[in-house]
Amino acid sequence: MSSASPESPESPASPASFAHDEIRNLIHRYAEAVDGGRFEVLGELFAAATVRVAVGAGSPGPAMPGSSVVAMFGDGIILYADGTPRTRHLVTNTIIDVDEEGGRATARSYNTTLQQVPGRSIEIIATARYEDTFERSGGAWRFCERIIRHSSLDGVHRDFIGDMSRHTRSAAQPADGT
Repeated sequence: MSSASPESPESPASPASFAHDEIRNLIHRYAEAVDGGRFEVLGELFAAATVRVAVGAGSPGPAMPGSSVVAMFGDGIILYADGTPRTRHLVTNTIIDVDEEGGRATARSYNTTLQQVPGRSIEIIATARYEDTFERSGGAWRFCERIIRHSSLDGVHRDFIGDMSRHTRSAAQPADGT
């Protein structure tokens, strides 16, 4: 049994613990929507938010409104006969910081994307870091911004990128044609 008082951040009943759960659910709903090929859900998640992309430690690109994210994923991600991209976005190492009084929060987490397409083994096709900002509105937490930072541990855009040719329409096809 925990000795934490109801007001302490460690208490399961504290407002901060509820905020952490709500925010974590938002982060995971994104992964679930993408893996399910349900890109319209991204429009709901980012209705009041923007999404930007960055490489390594570089500055993020221009902000895309939530409505543009739906089109970007719909136009760019390959869906298979089952209506999905045949991926699993594994979101780990999530760190959430909540300012209850200010109604703001930030989170950062890692994403490892697995893909298994017909005739191929499961592969790691990409990693990224999510840098998220949230706000509380009408008693519920929502995304303000997501930066998808493609991994680069040493500042060189080259690590942890697998074969994306079976995931995105813009990726080069492999030389073996498979």
